[in-house]
Amino acid sequence: MYQSIDDIEDEGGADIQESVGRSKLFIGLLIGLAILIVVGMFSNNRKSVIDPDVTAAAEQYDVYVRALAEPHPALRRARLLDFVQTYPDHDRRNAAQAQLDVIQQADDQDWLSLQEIIFDPTQNAPVKLAALDLYEEMWGSVLLGGREEEVVELREGLTSQPENIAAIEEEPQDFSPKPDKFDDRIDNTQLAGGIVVAERSYIPPSPTVRTLPPTTTREVVITKPKIRKDRKPRYPSRALRRGVEAEVVLSLNIDHKGEVQMTEVVSVRTARKYRKDFIKAAERAALRTKYYPKLVDDRPVAASGILKKYIFNIQD
Repeated sequence: MYQSIDDIEDEGGADIQESVGRSKLFIGLLIGLAILIVVGMFSNNRKSVIDPDVTAAAEQYDVYVRALAEPHPALRRARLLDFVQTYPDHDRRNAAQAQLDVIQQADDQDWLSLQEIIFDPTQNAPVKLAALDLYEEMWGSVLLGGREEEVVELREGLTSQPENIAAIEEEPQDFSPKPDKFDDRIDNTQLAGGIVVAERSYIPPSPTVRTLPPTTTREVVITKPKIRKDRKPRYPSRALRRGVEAEVVLSLNIDHKGEVQMTEVVSVRTARKYRKDFIKAAERAALRTKYYPKLVDDRPVAASGILKKYIFNIQD
């Protein structure tokens, strides 16, 4: 009797243990499935939020670099204007605007020189038109930021008056020789070779030669920017403690007042770990340095590509 009861209890306990094991396995599977769902949701959310921003930032910086590398000043101005207007919150917007200011100052100087030629009474129309064509080729009046309306107005003013046209077509002239006319007093019995009276002695007219008025040429006097008040860079403290030295070369854009408007890194010679520290120190010093501006015939103008070297030497 007791033996039978024990057997029943043993069988019931085994069933309970097996049921508990299955429950634990099911719960474990549910937990694992929930973890996979959470991880998948986090990965998708991170991909949808972070990756587009990173990609967009890289594309915007690439647009800025390509605009800055454009060699033609008119195209560079158009691309930089498009960059500033399209990405007003970009961290390079101020640098792009500074470059635009330098380009615009150069355009203003060339436009002023063109005006002097156009309204110079000693210059003739071909010279004025050639100067206008040269300006339009250089600064692309139809591009973004150009002077399309002003150029059209100047060109119409030069070509609207007949006296300003370089070559005026003349009426065609007859250069064939005129027939000879014999003296009527000679009768027909006169032998051939009698006296002939020419109507006139014909000399073909020489074509009119148009000559340009003499123009005086002189050498343009250009004076490069010179330092008026130099600012030495502050040695980065972290590099100073470790005895790290460096050499940084910057390219500067200086306006007509002698102030540095923009800096670009040309080269850096130091340990990679300290490059940013030295560049930052050199740029701060360059932006605080004052110059005597570039002079063209004693007239201050903007200058670009002025190299400035900063040497960080611990012994100094």
